[in-house]
Amino acid sequence: MTEVTQAPEWFARWEKAMRGEASVGQRFLAEVDPQFMEGFVNFSLPLFGREGTLISAETREIVVITIQAVQGKWDSFRKHIQRAVEDGVPPKMIVEGLELASMSCGMGMLFVAAEILAEELEAAGKPIDGS
Repeated sequence: MTEVTQAPEWFARWEKAMRGEASVGQRFLAEVDPQFMEGFVNFSLPLFGREGTLISAETREIVVITIQAVQGKWDSFRKHIQRAVEDGVPPKMIVEGLELASMSCGMGMLFVAAEILAEELEAAGKPIDGS
C-alpha cells in the first residue's frame, strides 16, 4: 500500500485530532485523491476536539463507539474503546450506550461489543467493576 511520504499540513491536523495514525484507507485516499481527502478533513475536523460544545468529549466518544458497533466496524470500535478507557470513561457508561443501541440494532451487536470492551479493559489493566 502506498504511504503518504510527506504528509501535508491538513493531514497532520487530521492525525492529531484522531489521536493517532490515520487508517490505511485514509492514507491511501490522501495519496491518490488528496483534494477529496483535504475536503473531508476540513469538513470533519470541527466535529472532533472542539471546545465549548454542549456535548462532552465523554458523550461524543460514547456516540462514536455505539455507531461503530452498530455498523460492525470492529477495528474502529476497538480504537475508540481504547481512547475512552484512556480518557477515564467509566466502563458502565460505555455499556449503557451499547445497551441503548442494542434495542434498535440487535443483541448480537451488544455481545460482540461487550467482548471487545472486556478485552480492552483487561489490556489496559482497568477493572471490570461496573463503575
